[in-house]
Amino acid sequence: MTDWVSWHRGYDDLESSLARRLLAVQHGTSRALDALAPGPIRVLTLCAGDGRDLVPVVAGHARRGDVDAVLVEQDVRLVTAARQRSMQDGLGGHVAVRRGDAGDVSLFSDVIPVDLLMLCGIFGNISDADIAATVNATTQLVAPRGFVIWTRGSFEPDRREQIRTWFRERGCDEISYEAEPNGYGVGVAQLPSSAGPRGEPPTGRLFTFTR
Repeated sequence: MTDWVSWHRGYDDLESSLARRLLAVQHGTSRALDALAPGPIRVLTLCAGDGRDLVPVVAGHARRGDVDAVLVEQDVRLVTAARQRSMQDGLGGHVAVRRGDAGDVSLFSDVIPVDLLMLCGIFGNISDADIAATVNATTQLVAPRGFVIWTRGSFEPDRREQIRTWFRERGCDEISYEAEPNGYGVGVAQLPSSAGPRGEPPTGRLFTFTR
């Protein structure tokens, strides 16, 4: 399996596609916070790593006091780093980091539906069937007019266009999509105000890592 602590060191190379992906994710996160209606903002980030996709954005945002975020991460070293980052940025009361397998819905079933769901670093590490199932579950995971931010690299088979299509077929509006031909892809989708039948919240597993 991938050593995710070593993988995160790629962010430190400011010339890397991974660093540019981080900026695109952070920009999309900030815009989503801007666009959400006044009041509390519920955020869920799965496979959250060391929290840098979300925590620095919230810390510097005018709506930081509205945010109540749950970060799910399995690697104990990254969990520790995310908690430290949250405390250092003064978000200890707004960010909870839970250790566990982010594919296990029971770890976050108490917080859904959320206003912002972050699926970063997931779609390149799970099967196509699990990607489709996760996209299909968005209407149970995300509140109407809420946002989903997702990432996928260009490596073969390049599934980025298919993922965009799956979100559209689920009734989501694509707010933005940034990509490099041989690098990252970052999508921001928004659920419509009428997301259709929501059904029962998902149970069991959303996805299983294959790398």
